Amino acid sequence: MDKQQEMNSELHLIIIWHSAKNHFEFILNTLKSQFMIMGVYEIFWDEESYVDNLTKFYSHSQFHLNQFRMKRMFQGKAKYCGIGSFYLIVFKDNLPVYADRSTSGGMRKVNTNIFDRKQEFRTLTGGGHKIHATDSQKETNKDITLLLGKNIHDYLESHTAWDNEIMSIRRNVTGVGGYGSLASFFYVLNSSLDYVVLRNFEDYPENYSSREHGDIDLLVNNLRLIQYLSGATKVYKRKHRVHYKLKINGSDVFFDFRHIGDEYYDKNWEEAILNNRILMDKSFYIPDESNHYYSLLYHALLHKPFLSQSYEEKLLRKSSPVNHENSNSKSGGVLFQDLDKFMKEHGFRYVIPKDISVYFNKNNIKPSTMLSFSIRRSIRQLIVDFRLNLAKFIRRR
Repeated sequence: MDKQQEMNSELHLIIIWHSAKNHFEFILNTLKSQFMIMGVYEIFWDEESYVDNLTKFYSHSQFHLNQFRMKRMFQGKAKYCGIGSFYLIVFKDNLPVYADRSTSGGMRKVNTNIFDRKQEFRTLTGGGHKIHATDSQKETNKDITLLLGKNIHDYLESHTAWDNEIMSIRRNVTGVGGYGSLASFFYVLNSSLDYVVLRNFEDYPENYSSREHGDIDLLVNNLRLIQYLSGATKVYKRKHRVHYKLKINGSDVFFDFRHIGDEYYDKNWEEAILNNRILMDKSFYIPDESNHYYSLLYHALLHKPFLSQSYEEKLLRKSSPVNHENSNSKSGGVLFQDLDKFMKEHGFRYVIPKDISVYFNKNNIKPSTMLSFSIRRSIRQLIVDFRLNLAKFIRRR
């Protein structure tokens, strides 16, 4: 294979579910005639966790379903595809060809070498979905990370070609039953969805402590996707709450899953934060310098009843990456002017979060903005303000 082919080559995979295992030899030989086989595996999932495995694995395509429908769907798929071991074939396509094809998600541009073989194999196995195959590098990256615990880059670093041995692997999808570390959780997210850690990430992931750092604030492109993909469970039953917990290294770690369209920030700003994210130390994604500063500034001024000393000191240390004038003499008022200038320049709106547990400080925006509270939010903030004023009164006595 020449260097140009190596650069253009793609890694893909095919799964032969348990109920189609009798077609394994034919499918493997067909793939060998067209592609370069990199590894063949027989994978065993825990039977009691089979539906959880399927839910995580297919979360990217089924997150539009609610939890009840999701569970019922994969209970049916487990019966249809068989609860038992299945074959995974990983291979290289050195001459990928892309064209439009009709898929379950509508017309999409896919690798037709893989897509067309998948359709043939599905016909061979009686129709339906007893065969799974990737048709893009994005899908391969997610699938191989979940199935084998390695993304495309790391897999290719440790694999050159198949040695004609079928490797037996007993492991659930990465994250079923919990994660070994915060780093392994981020490793899965990096291959699976768009997200950023919004703030307070300086000591992540090695030195994270729930006692010292509290909740981890993520902004994600879709709430249900991260819920199903991660296996996180809600802490509060109320619909508006996005407080979740995950088992990491045997302990509960708490997250707030902010998401596109939740009005935590303006929707266009949330999209800009995700589109301009950067990878920190090859470990997890964070906002770029400008969006980190201004989203932190917005959070401190609008999501808090008052600007705390710790936030003010942090913001003064960072200052504006765009305008450093008088950075050492900024106060709350000047900080807001800095934020307001940024918001106007980018056409971003001040928005009231749909999650009513998030405080919104209308006192820090201009009256002309005319944002009105719902009755539930008004009552909640009256309670918060009462408690704060009571605490101040007690401290003065």
